Amino acid sequence: MRYELMRPAQIQDAIQKGLSLLMPVGVIEYHGPQNPVGTDALISQGIVHRVEEKVDCVVAPTIFYGYTGEWAAGIEKGEVHVDGTALYSFVKPILKAFYNQGWKRIYIICHHQGPQGVTMLSYQRAATEVAMEYGLEHSGTGWHSDTKLYPFIFQRMHIVSDSQFSSQGYGGHGGRDETAAAMCLYPGTVDLEELDTEDPVWAVDAHEATTELGEQIAETIVDGWIAELGK
Repeated sequence: MRYELMRPAQIQDAIQKGLSLLMPVGVIEYHGPQNPVGTDALISQGIVHRVEEKVDCVVAPTIFYGYTGEWAAGIEKGEVHVDGTALYSFVKPILKAFYNQGWKRIYIICHHQGPQGVTMLSYQRAATEVAMEYGLEHSGTGWHSDTKLYPFIFQRMHIVSDSQFSSQGYGGHGGRDETAAAMCLYPGTVDLEELDTEDPVWAVDAHEATTELGEQIAETIVDGWIAELGK
């Protein structure tokens, strides 16, 4: 189910049933001349949409903007950089709204820079603060001693990668694996012939990408999510 297409009663029903809420996030960043600039967020979104086809869950709208540091390129290549403070300020009220609605398991799924990247750290800070504020609001100071809340409130929201629960993922940046991901998840968005116009050092193996490789990795990742959500 897609959150933005649901009616209020459907949302409440999903929460009462204990369904998980999955929100894909990423960035708008240069991933070589052959790939779409939304590659990171599209990978998260594409995986989550495949999971939603196999498991009862709710998918929140994707957030495409985040911290890039203009590491791969600048605005002339289509990149959109959002600094960590601005990103944190934007996403915190979104996470707080979902948290306070009563979802028991919320997954923020990011394919970008890893757990030490500013984007994921911004979401983690926001999620931790949301949980802390919830504890204070519901049990007052010293809420650490409220065993109905602590430590369980921190277990409701998870900041994870798309491949968090699988043995394989799309590695690298704009190279073979991520190019293969875009090829299988969003057919028609990749043009390998564009590699002849530029050759970023991190994309030297991109020409090896195939739809079949992307599908094989996607299947592994989706299986990991099915196991996780089935717990």
